[in-house]
Amino acid sequence: MDLLFGSLRSLTMFLACFWGTVAYAETAVVILLGESGSAYSEVAGALRAELERGGIAAADVKEGTDLAGLTRNPAKLYIAVGAVALQAALDAEAKVPVLATLLPQASYQRMVEQAGPLGGRQISAVWLDQPLSRQFALIRLALPDKRRVGIVLGPQSSALSGSMSVTAEAQDLRLFTSRANTPDAIYTALQKLMGDIDVLLAAPDPAVYNSNTIQSILLTTYRAQVPLIGFSPAYVKAGALLALYSTPRQLGSQAGEIARAVLAGRPLPPAQPPRDFSISSNTHVAHSLGAHLADDAQLTERLRAIEVRP
Repeated sequence: MDLLFGSLRSLTMFLACFWGTVAYAETAVVILLGESGSAYSEVAGALRAELERGGIAAADVKEGTDLAGLTRNPAKLYIAVGAVALQAALDAEAKVPVLATLLPQASYQRMVEQAGPLGGRQISAVWLDQPLSRQFALIRLALPDKRRVGIVLGPQSSALSGSMSVTAEAQDLRLFTSRANTPDAIYTALQKLMGDIDVLLAAPDPAVYNSNTIQSILLTTYRAQVPLIGFSPAYVKAGALLALYSTPRQLGSQAGEIARAVLAGRPLPPAQPPRDFSISSNTHVAHSLGAHLADDAQLTERLRAIEVRP
């Protein structure tokens, strides 16, 4: 009897390994997670849900050191969640198309440029950054009397400064920028702006906006009575007036829709900003600054209505 159960156990383990290998070999999409934070898990969950909606089996997920095995396990499409995962996909010898998300536009562009010639390999992204036109439209909508907008540019965001002034002027706003290439230069860069601007728009540059600098930036803007528009709900909790951002779920759903189209035979589209978005506000900060804001749901609805106008 023990021999029979032992044989059955061995057969079960063999079949599990066999079917696991077959399932992996047939996996069309592999989701690459370079980190294990909640945002990465939320993106992956939304991706799986969107893929399953199209009849595509849940994709594999690779984390940490498992990313090194990509060359041995190619798929039809890699979806890289975060910069670490994108780098692993770019380093893989398998010429699998790559769709990245949950990283800033500047980081994505820098990494692709540093990867060198792609040899026809398709690379695209749904990046974190909101389009400037959407950010400026929110300022016009929420703060109609604020026309002078300041942005502190860091090493990454400086590369995106070319069209900023043109985009601002299209919405009847004046743009003032200063640069802070090191953390020590942030305070000086802020002080150069404070006398000229009505609102400070945060650019998602980790050299400027991070856990070590945000309190100092918020204190400086608050003393000058200049509201800060952030790019995540964490900034609103910390003291920013507003934040315009896309949730991990929204990013994952958009990337999943693109993946379904690719598997249906379409090429990867050009890298793009998030389609859907959310808005959060801090009512206490609004009261102290004398800002009269519509609630978050109303602002979101109005901003979406602006974007769908012909």
